[in-house]
Amino acid sequence: MPEPAPFDEGPTSAEFGAGVTVCIAARSAVHNCIVAASDMMLSFPDDSIAATDDVAIKSLKIGRHWCALYAGDPSCALSIVTRADDEIRKGADESIRTVQGVVKESYREELQQQITDRFLSRYNLTIDQFRKTGRRQFGDEEFAKLNAPIREFSLKTSFLVCGTGDMFPHIVSINSPGGHIVNHDQLGYWAIGTGARIALSALAGRPLGGLPLSDLIYRVAEAKFAAETAHGVGPRTLITLLRNRVNKTIYSPHTEQLKDVWKRKRREPAPAKAVEIIKDGFGSLALDPNS
Repeated sequence: MPEPAPFDEGPTSAEFGAGVTVCIAARSAVHNCIVAASDMMLSFPDDSIAATDDVAIKSLKIGRHWCALYAGDPSCALSIVTRADDEIRKGADESIRTVQGVVKESYREELQQQITDRFLSRYNLTIDQFRKTGRRQFGDEEFAKLNAPIREFSLKTSFLVCGTGDMFPHIVSINSPGGHIVNHDQLGYWAIGTGARIALSALAGRPLGGLPLSDLIYRVAEAKFAAETAHGVGPRTLITLLRNRVNKTIYSPHTEQLKDVWKRKRREPAPAKAVEIIKDGFGSLALDPNS
């Protein structure tokens, strides 16, 4: 089993703008499927606007056999995925190479469009025109002032793109700020959003790819429930199964019932054999003074 990728410091609320969240995907080559989970909350990093739950469907379809889960701005995510879906439905094949290329290009187009609209439309310039003639048109000092926010601008939106378009399960992430792609097929799972570190910790070390399908679904659900302690991750849950080129999503009451089971399991005492080993090792120090 491949070793889990090392964690960085993790994303902050501010990096994900109005979409702090958790989105998780795991694949099973044995069952030729993807299991994905997300919350449904829209929240804001400065808490100036109240968070709302049960409003966001964070799994968007691309073509017939792919979906994109997003962490970030919902309108931006919808624009990118709509572009990608339109391109795929023109007749492009749904191989992993094609889909990730189309999504990356859609991300780049959205980034350029937003930069143009926010910073350059008042001058009736495109990004290419600004790069070619901006220094000559504005002078070095003014060009530098205009270019600084352009260089720093980010969509603050990332994606988990997963599916079985070429008959095999795949997971890739498209990451803010520039839309670079990372393939997670070897690891077999990934998560994005402010709850990503907790979700990845819950999944790390488990042989997910070889689990019975029901167990895999439960482990992904478990990772989402654990991630709810992160800022901006809502308590409502969507779980999607992509198998045999069919997508099916469950939510409340099924996911709430799963959470109740998970909570009960967490409260269970240590196994009797484990208690026996602990008492053998620690002796009287491990005895309950109230027993």
